[in-house]
Amino acid sequence: GVAYALRARRTFLADEQGLGKTVQALATLEADDAFPAVIVCPAGLKLNWLREIERWLPHRSVEVIQGTGVAPMDAEITVLNYEIVHAHRVRLQLRRPKALVLDESHYVKNPRAKRTQAVRRLAEALPEGSLKLALTGTPVMNHAEELIAQLRILGRLQEFGSGARFARRFQGAGAEERIHWHLRRS
Repeated sequence: GVAYALRARRTFLADEQGLGKTVQALATLEADDAFPAVIVCPAGLKLNWLREIERWLPHRSVEVIQGTGVAPMDAEITVLNYEIVHAHRVRLQLRRPKALVLDESHYVKNPRAKRTQAVRRLAEALPEGSLKLALTGTPVMNHAEELIAQLRILGRLQEFGSGARFARRFQGAGAEERIHWHLRRS
């Protein structure tokens, strides 16, 4: 997983629950020396990320951001939840992060949601060649369209043409299977 992520740069890590996506992501950051790094996750997983970082990368500084007020941002790894990205995005961008990790990336499946738009703007501000890793055990929840926003944030949607073409191409019976193979191939 790590070797693939280093090569692909912008990709899903979509192993099932419990197969170590967190550790793979941290190992990828370390192997690439991709710091400063930003990790966005559901609020309930922030402490889990903190524990894993302290366990696997004890030599790296880490900051967990709570709330929307001004927060320190000088750590090598900044962890925050989806709901507050909009409040910290500009200051995070000024640090020119070399990596963005989105845990439970299906949280940004709705392109109209404020959190999706904030994460997308942050992702687009990263320098060329940065690592962008979307971690999810369930990349497709109900509809193919739910992948479109995630692919756009990763900067990979153009490989499918456009959001509209993606939605047309992967509808109807067997769509999930076809998406699965297409994503694996690319």
